[in-house]
Amino acid sequence: MLFQAGIKDGAKLSIAEKQSFVDEQAQMQAAQEQDALLQKQQAAAVQQEVKEQQLMKSQIGVIRLQIDQLAQQAQQLQQQLQHQPHAVSHKAALQIGEVATQKLIQLDNVHVTGDARMLRKAEINRVNTMADQMELIKSQTRGQ
Repeated sequence: MLFQAGIKDGAKLSIAEKQSFVDEQAQMQAAQEQDALLQKQQAAAVQQEVKEQQLMKSQIGVIRLQIDQLAQQAQQLQQQLQHQPHAVSHKAALQIGEVATQKLIQLDNVHVTGDARMLRKAEINRVNTMADQMELIKSQTRGQ
């Protein structure tokens, strides 16, 4: 092929790159490096978000366990009201209602995003239902 172009055997060839080609290559390399850096930053941001979600869910999980214990107490009080209405004290329902309010405040203090928001909302609804039940029991046990 070189022979057809008029280049003889043993001829010295020198290849010169145009400056525009060199500049274009440098720009492409810089763009690739910038893309790689952006991907690393995005990966770090995703990892940070995952860690934050885990922390939020963990905080909600601790409160959920406390709410589970409170729910057991509320259920025992409701059962006692059904079987021995005069044995249920107004004070017991009042205490459970106050602790429920404290749990609502704890849940409100947990900053949440994403999936953790749904978990917190479910626990808030659960505590509100329990608080409503305790209000009902308090109204039924006034003076006891």
